Formats: sequence, structure tokens, C-alpha cells
Amino acid sequence: GGQLAGVLAAKLSKVEVQGLILMYTPADLVWGYAHPGNPLVLDSRAVLQNFLGGSVHQKKELYEYASLNYLATNNFPPVLMIHGLKDELVAFGHNIRLIESLRKHDVNYFCLAIPYATHGLDYFYSSISSKITEKALMYFIRNTLN
Repeated sequence: GGQLAGVLAAKLSKVEVQGLILMYTPADLVWGYAHPGNPLVLDSRAVLQNFLGGSVHQKKELYEYASLNYLATNNFPPVLMIHGLKDELVAFGHNIRLIESLRKHDVNYFCLAIPYATHGLDYFYSSISSKITEKALMYFIRNTLN
């Protein structure tokens, strides 16, 4: 979901999208295909092939078009990334790749990396990860949106 919202935000103007919140989002599908997670947990290559209609070798241009780090420009909205470092479905490396691209285009961003958190870190509302996430979201919204 976050990956699709990010692609949409990249295609719209900064006026239409004032901020982008990415929670454990696969931001670089080319990199993700080359660095799959544990296939016993999720066969991420198969997921990507089903989503984009082929492998990265067959559809590289489409993989890039669907990857936020390839879409970032100077007009990209401010970004809040929230990701658990123990995420077994989406590697934190996606954030690193996106940060490199955001820096290159001078885009404001904040990346909250929660050391012990896994994918879906905000699922249980009473958890510490959820509380940290809520504070970060509220701060970002208050300070980013007009």
C-alpha cells in the first residue's frame, strides 16, 4: 500500500501532496528483487513477479517506474519513513536507498528506525512501537501539512 501511495505522490505536484508517510514500505523494487527476504516467510520475488508481470530482468523499466527512489525529484513532498529493523518482510535497506535519492534531490525527510520492531509494528495499539509511531505521525502531520 505505501509503495503505491508513494508512486502516486511522486506523480502529483507538491501542492496536491503536502507530505508522504511511508510505513515499512518497499521503496526500491529493483533492489528488493535482487535482495529477497527469507522465502520460507514470504517469496518476495514471486510477489513482485505477480505484481509487475515478470522478473526484474524482463521488466526492469517497470520495476524502476514503481520504485520511489527512481521517482524522487526536487518537487517530491516531505517524507516520514517508519520501519522496524527486524522487519522480516520488507528489508530496512529500502529506506537506505530511498534516503540516498531524497538527499540527492534535497527533499526533507525523517526516518524513524525502531530497532526491535517487525513488519506491522503499529498493529497492537497498546504496544510501545505503536505509541512511538503515533507520536512521530502526529509531529509530522502538525509540522508538514498546511
